Amino acid sequence: FPKPDTAVLKVPTFDLGYSAKRVTELFEQIEKKQPKNLVLDLRSNGGGAVMNMLHLLNKVLPPDTEIGAFVSKDQVEAFAEETKGDAKDVVAVAKWVPAKVKTWDTGQFYFKGHIAVLVNGASGSASEIVAAALKEKAGSPVIGSRSAGAVLASLIMPISHGWHLQFPVTDYVTIGGLRIEGNGVQVDHEAPMPRPFEKDLGLEKALEVLTTLARRDG
Repeated sequence: FPKPDTAVLKVPTFDLGYSAKRVTELFEQIEKKQPKNLVLDLRSNGGGAVMNMLHLLNKVLPPDTEIGAFVSKDQVEAFAEETKGDAKDVVAVAKWVPAKVKTWDTGQFYFKGHIAVLVNGASGSASEIVAAALKEKAGSPVIGSRSAGAVLASLIMPISHGWHLQFPVTDYVTIGGLRIEGNGVQVDHEAPMPRPFEKDLGLEKALEVLTTLARRDG
């Protein structure tokens, strides 16, 4: 808590190192202290499991909030057959796909104050989906530098002579129509990644922006 009314939560991964128990405990602390603002630091978070990503999103967005859609080859083919639309238009396919990615009602606390998100060029995959979801659905300012633009889910299969082939199986488009792959999440305020013993200008900017938002609330 750099300020009495602001909490900072750094999530370094959504992979095996992500602890749902620990994150829940941290949000219980946030619930008790009732800060008005939250800084979610996703810098250098390379992503991880979708379930871990959704666990966090359930803590920061209302239940049943649609955030986007994963698009598979089968869905692209079904879209083209049923709508006669352009199979290359991934955004159109995502809008057509009925099964959207969304939060659910856990019956637990979720943060209702202002949230600022920190990202950088090493923020990829699930962390980009979280940043985009908060930007589109909660109006959260994103601070730092453009994210990696790498959200394709892929499989790795062995082939002959000891080689392995990695190939994508699903794309992802946000509910606002952003194809993150190759584009990344654009920031609202640029700030460099701090070097050791340097000021964290990204965090300082996040605190500044959140203070401004709180003043508007009166």
